[in-house]
Amino acid sequence: MLPQENRLKARRFFKRVLSTKPIFSCKQFLVLAMPVQAVNKTSYNFEQEKKVSKTKQLVVRIGFIVSKKVHRKAVKRNYIKRLLRSIVRNNLVNQNNFLSRFSGVVIIAKEPILESTAKELNHLVNRCNQIASRPQ
Repeated sequence: MLPQENRLKARRFFKRVLSTKPIFSCKQFLVLAMPVQAVNKTSYNFEQEKKVSKTKQLVVRIGFIVSKKVHRKAVKRNYIKRLLRSIVRNNLVNQNNFLSRFSGVVIIAKEPILESTAKELNHLVNRCNQIASRPQ
């Protein structure tokens, strides 16, 4: 389970992140992210997103979307969310990951994610990390 401070829950934060362009896309999922600079420039009050953790680092908030198009059964959709959460949680420990550059991240699952194994998804998240970590 993701720590409480790393969960993206509020609808307005989801909308804000969903309005950004994707940083990574593959057959299984799409990753949308809001850079830290975008939080500081907005006219909205993103007090929750500007929270600073005990180590004085900006906290990244992560949300997951698995629609009914992926699978009609809620049990299967929840399984996919749990799988993605565990992969992201394991990558949160690494300070050099791409998540540290963003204040809000949304991962949207696509239908082919059902045929993927946990090992394949972990490899794709690591690949996303490599692509997003490049200087722009």
